[in-house]
Amino acid sequence: MKRRILSCLLCFCLLAAGCSAQRTETGERASDATASTAETRLNETTSAAASTEETAMNTAISTSAADSTQAETEAPTGLRENEAFTNLVGACEDAILGVIYNDPFVDGDPVPTVVWNEGEYDRLVIYPRYVGSEVSAWRIVWTGEEGQTRELEGPVYSAVCGQGDCFAAALDRPEGAAGWVVTVTSPDGAEDGLELDYNGRYGTFAYEYLVDDAASPLRREYPELEALYGLETVLGGEELHAFLRATVRERLDPWAAMKRFCSPLADFGDSAAYTCWQGEMDGDTYELQAVRLRENYDPGEGSLAERAAAQARQYAADGNKGGILGPEAEAGEALYMDLTGLTVYNPTLLAQTVRVTVNGEEVGVFKLTEGDFCTLLELDCTGLPADVPIQVTLHVEQSRGAEGAAILEAWPGIGGNISGAR
Repeated sequence: MKRRILSCLLCFCLLAAGCSAQRTETGERASDATASTAETRLNETTSAAASTEETAMNTAISTSAADSTQAETEAPTGLRENEAFTNLVGACEDAILGVIYNDPFVDGDPVPTVVWNEGEYDRLVIYPRYVGSEVSAWRIVWTGEEGQTRELEGPVYSAVCGQGDCFAAALDRPEGAAGWVVTVTSPDGAEDGLELDYNGRYGTFAYEYLVDDAASPLRREYPELEALYGLETVLGGEELHAFLRATVRERLDPWAAMKRFCSPLADFGDSAAYTCWQGEMDGDTYELQAVRLRENYDPGEGSLAERAAAQARQYAADGNKGGILGPEAEAGEALYMDLTGLTVYNPTLLAQTVRVTVNGEEVGVFKLTEGDFCTLLELDCTGLPADVPIQVTLHVEQSRGAEGAAILEAWPGIGGNISGAR
């Protein structure tokens, strides 16, 4: 969804060493991957390409990130929050360093203190979080015989944020390749850079956040940090980091939380079973389909509904010969899935409460985390049929901004008797 310029050297090394044959974003093995919404996003954010691009950018924009030493509701020591930012966004996680507020300005017209340039299209206003932050816009120049080499020109625009400052500009978002990068560097050295991509799926988000996960005090609590960061290829880097912050905030073991709330992450590795999903936001409603599949039973092609039905037919014909119930199980029991939880990703921070239905039955109204992107919803939907995908609907009941401006994404935690054991 967004390509970052943070250094991904560690993630790249891990992936190059042992992750090249791991799950695609739909949770399948790379060799079984099929075209889906989730796989399209994966193709847009292939880790090796992202690492190469991000390393080149970091050569031009080099800073050292410093961890915050205060509670997440307080500004880190020595930093003053910019009132323009707090008036717009409110309280939020320390990892967030700034926000880009995009036209058509769903929360009201901004009043910028600095105007870098005027334009009719792709207007935005940048709000650094901390007074003294350096904010810059860099032009991306494509060079080489086939335009495959990216270089940064500039900064074309740059300023230091004073109290109450916000910076207006019109920075075009051409289809095919980003034309600009916006960076924010806080006075203590935390930084993030955001490419201004064209979003053909939903259009430009109302809010886009600049986030440095290293600035969060929660990051220091991640156990086995390096191993977990190898999972960036499953959901995306920012999404993974937000999920991990949510697990620490809830005092949950990350591995147990993956299994309960986000089984695509738990599947990462040498599991014979995997979670496949696809979802789409339409107005104020996000529709999710998800199914648990097992190699030797999954035909590997067709819609999720077709693959679930094919798996059920093969089990009816062959029983447990292929190990769908595990090596020690006896064939005979019906296949079923349990939906134990959901991870809800709220990238604009506009959605505030959601109403959730599972297979047409309402399971509750849930408040989303204030000021951070991931919320973990506990569910107890057991014994769901496995010959059809689980159908989950999340309807935004309460939000900021105009109707339909909120964007959600969700990943399921699926259990049941479809075994991943060899």
